Amino acid sequence: IDDKKEGISAQLRIVDFHPSVNGYPRSGSLTDDFASHHMDIPGKVSGTVTIKGKTYNVKALGVRDRGWGARDWSTLLSHRWVAGTVGPDLSFVVLSWHAANDSMAKFAWVVKNDTLIYAKEVDIVAYVECDAISMRGGHVKLVLADGDKLDMEFTAVAPGVVSFHHNIACTDTMCRVVCTTPDGTAREGIADFETTGNLQAGKRRPAKLMTAVINDGFFPAGKE
Repeated sequence: IDDKKEGISAQLRIVDFHPSVNGYPRSGSLTDDFASHHMDIPGKVSGTVTIKGKTYNVKALGVRDRGWGARDWSTLLSHRWVAGTVGPDLSFVVLSWHAANDSMAKFAWVVKNDTLIYAKEVDIVAYVECDAISMRGGHVKLVLADGDKLDMEFTAVAPGVVSFHHNIACTDTMCRVVCTTPDGTAREGIADFETTGNLQAGKRRPAKLMTAVINDGFFPAGKE
């Protein structure tokens, strides 16, 4: 990355923790109308980022995702997509999908080391601001197929980034996650907590946001 206009450059290397995973359903509105193929891969990130002449060394966790196929945004009312990791031995993807036909999909999986385990119970709550778009974090509870329970609290660490696709505002918020494992251990990691809520019915581009950025450009943390 080298943006001379904004004075930003970066050299980053991402090493995956495990092979890419496509754990999405094979039928339903989410698959048929929006994400016929989607991969999510956690890993470690290293390198440098230079901003306005100051260089920062990066040693962090990260998640990559890739989706392709038909994407009909008119089929979406709201969704929650939470992808994150607390280390090479434990990563997760959690998703809810409310389609325009009023069907609801809700599912999740974790990868423990190299073993994929689906959740049999999923609870997702997003802490959405009063603008109904930006958010300050959230909470997820999972009961896995092997009987383990995970309790995860998410706290936003930067303003959300809003992309306005086909008259729907989609917010991605970088969060710190504290994941409490079955033995009571609280482990910290990172996650992207993505949300939509088509409350404005595709009639206008949002203009007033509390803790999110929708305009192009570079914005230091906490500023729009």
